[in-house]
Amino acid sequence: MTEAPERRLSQQVGVVVAARIASTLVDISTAVATARLLSKTDFAVLSYLLILYQVLRYLAMMGFPDSVFYFFERLSGSARRAICLQTFLVLAATAAGAGGLLLLSSHAVPHLVSDDWTGGNVQDLQRFLPWLALVAVLEIPTWPAMNVLLASGRHRHAALYEVLFSVLTFAGLIGPLALGYSLRYALIGLAVYAAVRLIVSVTWVWLVLPASTLRPRPGLLGEQVRFAIPLGSSLLVNRMNRYADKFVVGAMLTPAALAEYNIASQEIPLVAVLPYAVGTVLITRYVRLVKDDRRQELLELWYKGIRKMSLFVVPITVLLIAIAPEAIPLIFGRENYEAAIRPFQICTTVLLLRVASFSSILQSFGDTRAVLWVALSRFAGNVALTIPFTLWWGTVGTAGATALASFLNLFHILAILSRHMQLPAHRVLPFGYYGKVLAVALASAGATWGLRLLHVLPLEEVPRMGATVVAYGVVFLVVGSLTGVISREDRGHLRDWLSLKYLR
Repeated sequence: MTEAPERRLSQQVGVVVAARIASTLVDISTAVATARLLSKTDFAVLSYLLILYQVLRYLAMMGFPDSVFYFFERLSGSARRAICLQTFLVLAATAAGAGGLLLLSSHAVPHLVSDDWTGGNVQDLQRFLPWLALVAVLEIPTWPAMNVLLASGRHRHAALYEVLFSVLTFAGLIGPLALGYSLRYALIGLAVYAAVRLIVSVTWVWLVLPASTLRPRPGLLGEQVRFAIPLGSSLLVNRMNRYADKFVVGAMLTPAALAEYNIASQEIPLVAVLPYAVGTVLITRYVRLVKDDRRQELLELWYKGIRKMSLFVVPITVLLIAIAPEAIPLIFGRENYEAAIRPFQICTTVLLLRVASFSSILQSFGDTRAVLWVALSRFAGNVALTIPFTLWWGTVGTAGATALASFLNLFHILAILSRHMQLPAHRVLPFGYYGKVLAVALASAGATWGLRLLHVLPLEEVPRMGATVVAYGVVFLVVGSLTGVISREDRGHLRDWLSLKYLR
């Protein structure tokens, strides 16, 4: 890879990552604000509603938004508007079906929650579902829009799109609550956001794509369905896997336990989504390299992305686990959510696996069936472990089961990638480098806690938290540089990101 294309790739990744950072900070703010503005019971009701919506949204999308990446690399510019229109129309139809299922689910709600939920809680769930059905009809057709912008090389447009609608989501949901209105008006606010998103998304995509025929070539819909359905099924299973533990808690424990576990299992979006952000930028390159059978270049690009993500994901994960006993009570309230600390620490260990978008590399080989089988095996393991673990140890057991299922699933992923890359399983990932990053992160955490024990850092709670984060970052940067884990190029990219150079 020459220097100029590599620099352009870094700039594209930088733009998408910067947008993802901004949007996930908004997402974190949304979670904190809802937890603080709502009572624990209302927060549990909202959490349950959003779980139902997310599962049905993935059922409706069925991989069609992500299929855009694959087909844009295989279609000429004149055919791209046609497949976009085809994708939007398919999702409009499935969105109507998702809305109908949300309306029908109101009859099943009383049978899905434990007897600890009061009649009023159940009635709230039932009477708010129609608003979520409206959100589904309006929002689901818009999900290909950002992928279209990315696949067409308009990374700054995609970044702006993501940040804009993150802010509008926050405004629609939190605005009414902050003004003192009830949860019902917050859901109406979400419906208004979805309507705005639909209008803006269709207009934006139509303006950026070149004019062309709107009639897809014969057989294209069948090709897209065959590619998207296995991929969409895997995404749906992954989403169900993410919420299976929450459904189990809702069915076996109290609303308060669900509210606590919802906080504990809240993946820090910044860490969880960055590998996906990088994967969405790299997937078109993966597809091109696989198509041209340039496997060595593919492996180098794959390794490079994992190394960069390891430097970000691993140290932040270690820091989050270390500061959780102080951070969660400080952010969400000491009286309400202290019970979420230990489950949060256990759930957060799963982030150590978020150093690559395994789905992206499998999609580049066209193996969406493998993506589905990986998701199904993880889901089966999660369900099999979660029910008894929750019964024995409550939410701590739920968190442990979820983490254990994720780590065991890694062996399945390595076996599949080993076959596609024609490599031994131990060479699929740069384990040696990853181990060094983890060792430096653990050593930096130990050194930082030594400074706390020696009272070098402030004693007051808030200043101590801030000083701990800064001290840990400085120690990791120094130790990583001295040991060669962090290169001069890495420090250069860090300066570019911190100075927002890629957004200029």
